[in-house]
Amino acid sequence: MENKITLSSLGNTGKMVTPIVLGCWQFSKQKNLAGKFWPTLEDDLIGKVVSLSLEGGINWFDTAEIYGNGASEKALAKALLAAGKRPGTVFIASKWWPLFRFASNIPKTIDERIKALSPFPIDLYQVHQPWGFSNEKAEVSGMADLYDRKLIKCIGVSNFDAKQMENSWETLNMRRIPLASNQVPYSLLDRRIESNGVMKVAKKLGISIIAYSPLAQGAVTGKFHDNPELLKNIGFRKYSAVFK
Repeated sequence: MENKITLSSLGNTGKMVTPIVLGCWQFSKQKNLAGKFWPTLEDDLIGKVVSLSLEGGINWFDTAEIYGNGASEKALAKALLAAGKRPGTVFIASKWWPLFRFASNIPKTIDERIKALSPFPIDLYQVHQPWGFSNEKAEVSGMADLYDRKLIKCIGVSNFDAKQMENSWETLNMRRIPLASNQVPYSLLDRRIESNGVMKVAKKLGISIIAYSPLAQGAVTGKFHDNPELLKNIGFRKYSAVFK
């Protein structure tokens, strides 16, 4: 039986989610450069991770296009189906990758994201980074068009600073669409959002903060201090600032 955890609204969307979301970057199967950040997980292990998360009460999962060029999305959908989940019983978040792209790419690639996650809908679609050729206003406007077409249910951003987040909120607010969230690094080793305005603006505008790497990729658990040999087997992660 799944545990019952108190749910809260994601921003001002009214969508109810658990305090913890399962990040699915590790499901990338090393399919691209981003995927090589983690060792390959076989389908049976991915299935166990997803099943244990569900049993623990988690009701939402966060993946992205860049996580193995869709490999993570496909693996997540497969694991959820194997766990007996059906569309509408879980909340799925994914992200559009903006690097070397214009906002016009958003509607051109949405069918690929829908297909990769099939049969599960995209409940939250996020601009993954503020790195696109278009500005944030154009990008969230592209997201809003998908929202109006009912291809996605909520709109979020990721790694946006306070001003970019506020600009995004203002653009969506003119279309009466809430900006659900900003997904940013936040842990005991990285508390920048408390002083750079991101947390302040999020609270003022009713935008949820989705904290990624809350354990600083395992650094705050102490396991690497207890056993430094583990650093030899973490791939590209060893170059992250938390391990320097």
